[in-house]
Amino acid sequence: MLRETTQYPTKAGNPPVRATIIAVASTRPNIGKTTIAVNLAASFVMLDYPCLLLDLAPNAKASWALGVRMASSSHSACAVLDGTAPVTALRLPTASGIHLVAGHRAIASFHGPHVAKGTHLRLALQVVLDQYAFIVLDCPTRPRAVGAAALSVADRVIIPYGQDDIYALPEDLLSPLQLAHLSGETGFVASKSIDDPAGAQRPDYPHWPSAQFLGKVRFEAGLHRARRSGLPAVLAQPRTGFAHDFFTLARTLAHSRVQTLEA
Repeated sequence: MLRETTQYPTKAGNPPVRATIIAVASTRPNIGKTTIAVNLAASFVMLDYPCLLLDLAPNAKASWALGVRMASSSHSACAVLDGTAPVTALRLPTASGIHLVAGHRAIASFHGPHVAKGTHLRLALQVVLDQYAFIVLDCPTRPRAVGAAALSVADRVIIPYGQDDIYALPEDLLSPLQLAHLSGETGFVASKSIDDPAGAQRPDYPHWPSAQFLGKVRFEAGLHRARRSGLPAVLAQPRTGFAHDFFTLARTLAHSRVQTLEA
């Protein structure tokens, strides 16, 4: 049972710290969005940062990886997107320690500019911003409007990329609708094999100069370990190189969060 009054701990006398909202997004299919979202959220929990994961994809792979299958759309992220239920009534505890708002196939029906504005999503998250250190949004490839809504509320956007994407144009990785609603800092994570080690370490984005390279994660584990163990791969096998990559990425983002709070 989740306590509705829980707040992320802060120094005595200080107001609750606002969660950092991270959206993992790309229009490229099978590039590792869900794997990054699930294992990054698990890494935050391992590092003692309370984390909420919103599965905004119709295929609900993130929910499945965490052992949750949602039969009713009214108890899923659909209710967040249409404003019919608060996050506090929808989030579920998982064995990994992540709090989850599950995905559902009915998310595929959410279209239009009213969805893309992210009004309901923004209002829903405001209620729990002081209860987590990080909120991770697993964005769908489609519908584009749901991805745009997530980008409109995110403080930071993580874009997975592979070998063919190092010099990609912004419109190659995000849709025009998503780019129009992009408001947070943009960072890239190498999620597939990169032939040039130097390029993987210091990639050049001539068409996206404001983007930050956040790191590279190995994908030999993927989600199959999570399915067998009921835990994200970083928790099932924390001593692997795969897990090390995600812990490093989580520490990088946590350090950036601390710097932002101190600024």
